[in-house]
Amino acid sequence: MPHVIARLYNHDHERAYMQLGIDYVCGTTLVAEEVFSKAISGHGSHLDTFGDYEVLRFSIDLSWTERGALRVHDIERDHDIRVIAFERKDGSASSIPTGESTLYHGDLVLACVRHDLIDEFGKYIQS
Repeated sequence: MPHVIARLYNHDHERAYMQLGIDYVCGTTLVAEEVFSKAISGHGSHLDTFGDYEVLRFSIDLSWTERGALRVHDIERDHDIRVIAFERKDGSASSIPTGESTLYHGDLVLACVRHDLIDEFGKYIQS
């Protein structure tokens, strides 16, 4: 007997698919799982799913920037995320950031990222 799997384009419909017993695959979820596995590989973890958002804890990769540092405002603005808290790589300080706070390569970050932006945000997670 053939088996059909639907593609879920709109994450808002996931609950209906589940209630109807429809097997589905969601591209956003697949990308999120890749990022989660990257985070879980020793540099962080996926903490929770909150509606359309994922709460992640990870070591930030800024090795690709010239200074190895970025302001929180720049990361949030460019990727529509929220940095909730951070801790310096050496554990010397932790803080709830302002937009002007600076993150350095290797700092531990707690952030809330929208599902559909996880793919492009993945470059910030150390692998």
